[in-house]
Amino acid sequence: QVIMVTVSVIMPCHNGEKYIGKAIESVIAQTYPYWELLVIDDFSTDNTRSAVQAYAERDSRIRLLRNERTTRMPATPRNVGIKEAAGRYIAFLDCDDMWLPEKLAHQLPLFEEKNCGAVFSLYKKMDEAGNVTNTVISPASADFRTLLKGNCIGNLTGIYDTAADSNTVSVHVLCSRMGYDICTPLERTTVHRSSKGIINNQRHTVL
Repeated sequence: QVIMVTVSVIMPCHNGEKYIGKAIESVIAQTYPYWELLVIDDFSTDNTRSAVQAYAERDSRIRLLRNERTTRMPATPRNVGIKEAAGRYIAFLDCDDMWLPEKLAHQLPLFEEKNCGAVFSLYKKMDEAGNVTNTVISPASADFRTLLKGNCIGNLTGIYDTAADSNTVSVHVLCSRMGYDICTPLERTTVHRSSKGIINNQRHTVL
């Protein structure tokens, strides 16, 4: 059965076998089904690739891409994923983070309802053991001037409309400059894990 992809989920990873299964399962558990997951392996030396491949063999919406050398910078594998993306909407999820099941279902309607170019949300942080440590509260909306002062969007929470023109590193800044609102649902949609030794955790709030 061919499913039309609406959302492309970009997941860069380097040596993330410890948590990547939970991250992938949180995408599979989405109540909104029209997504693809692109996992870009940044030349891992552990069992990351075999773990991802096992999921890809069971679910055709999951694809594994691989860098031929490690970059240790999440922006590079993210850009690889963006180039391969088939969906109109681009979302990012690090391999040690998780989405709640209705993340996409809560966020996607806001693009039409609020004329948004990007949507984000508040999120909870947890430690390596899975204990929740605190909640990061995001503003209800953000305009161009606000985003120039600093990034208030948790990377794992954001989803962006490529129709608003995403040919830039700071997609949310461009969207706001073009007159699109940057807005957030009231619901918490994601959980960020503070972990060590995984490439994606180095700058988890920056695109």
